[in-house]
Amino acid sequence: MAADSKIHFTTHLSDRGLNNEERDQQVRDLFEKIQSLTGIDAPRYVAEVGTDGHRSGIEIAQLEADRLRPLLRLIGDRLDKTPLEMQIILQVGSTYLQTQTHKSEEVLAMLPLAERLLPKHLVYEGKAEAYARRSGFTPVEQANLEMLRYRLDLNPDEARAIQAKALGPYETLEHSLERYEQVLSQEIQRQYPLSEETEAELKRLQESLGLTYEDITEIRDKHLFRAQTDQKQVDDLKARITQLQTTITQLQQPQPDPEDRAEPSARDRYQQAFRQIIQTTLYPSDFDRGRLEQARQIWQLSPDEVAALEQSITDELYGPIKSSKGVDYRRLRQLLWSQQWQEADRETERVMLQAGSQDMRPLSSSLLNSFPCVDLITVDGLWQRYSGGRYGFEPQRQVYAAESSIADFLRVLGWQDSWGWGGIIKVTRAYSELQFREGAPKGHLPTWRWACTTLESAYTIGSAEIDTFFERLNQCLPSKSSSLS
Repeated sequence: MAADSKIHFTTHLSDRGLNNEERDQQVRDLFEKIQSLTGIDAPRYVAEVGTDGHRSGIEIAQLEADRLRPLLRLIGDRLDKTPLEMQIILQVGSTYLQTQTHKSEEVLAMLPLAERLLPKHLVYEGKAEAYARRSGFTPVEQANLEMLRYRLDLNPDEARAIQAKALGPYETLEHSLERYEQVLSQEIQRQYPLSEETEAELKRLQESLGLTYEDITEIRDKHLFRAQTDQKQVDDLKARITQLQTTITQLQQPQPDPEDRAEPSARDRYQQAFRQIIQTTLYPSDFDRGRLEQARQIWQLSPDEVAALEQSITDELYGPIKSSKGVDYRRLRQLLWSQQWQEADRETERVMLQAGSQDMRPLSSSLLNSFPCVDLITVDGLWQRYSGGRYGFEPQRQVYAAESSIADFLRVLGWQDSWGWGGIIKVTRAYSELQFREGAPKGHLPTWRWACTTLESAYTIGSAEIDTFFERLNQCLPSKSSSLS
């Protein structure tokens, strides 16, 4: 695409009612939303604009013309929900368009002005893709496209070709999701766990279908969990066969006099049955759940009583999930159990922020200083358990204790690179460049998204937060070396 068909986009959050921390959070949220838009995911095109260490806005140096419409719509939607004063500047060639407003309609009013400065086929393509992304072309949308074609003086054949390209082989969002789910299911049947190469191709398919990460999260969770569960059920069946053979052998042995044998209690029998069922799988199947419910009724145990028994046994086999803040760690445990490292890392951010009571705002050093110990131990324990001790806060603490500087700590974890003579140039990796697999450096995961003010242009963590976090970890969970000294 020619250079004059690209747009220089800048937005500044100018609302005077926000303090620096609130502005930082608003810019961070908008930045992540923009990154999720298809076609605006290359970090070299997107940079956050900041002054005095605080973010004030976002700049996109080379915005493709057909991305302007979804970008302005995204901003308009945010202003509908949260009307904050924003300044938006568009530069096309040597021409500038600028507005300062808190109203979505004034943001969207920039579209027709900007479109007059852009190649006409790109304007038509942008409108066609916007319609196709929602649900194909309705009669009124088809009429609008025809009026736009007439206004732009586009050849009818060229317009039809653009429409066909916008629709692609899958004309609605539902069809795109169905296609993604079909391919994902086929790949899981072909090979599980999925290789890095397959995951990369699935990412390309997602982008080609115009799907966001949020669109496919539920589909991926369902199929990957099912694949993990299927494999575990095969192992569970083998274990049951072995157990049955052992039981038969025991029954063939001479049995003691019933009067000499103590009868196990109903609680003991339920515990034994539940333990056998989840020995190799985190959650009972529907069939096993039905058997357990039948046993509960026969043995006259209350639902609360069996829930407590099941929780105790599950925690024993798969790791405790205690919280002093009422945080639910079951999904984190499930994702780690099924080795979904990146999804588990995102879930870690959510639970850490929830435990820190910050409404999804990054945890500062002052908040880390009082982070609940119970929750800190839970998150660390789950990561260590399912990575064999490779990941978690304890491995990160070992690196922190062994290195002489914060820069070396970040480098050893693989969060920062050093270049030049003597490593004098420090380059912080973007979050998208981090590794989410078993072969990553020790302590590489979980990342500290929960203490990070930006995730893409630079995965940045303050030295004060790092020092304070490990001081708090030492208070909550003294290391073996310190406990021996």
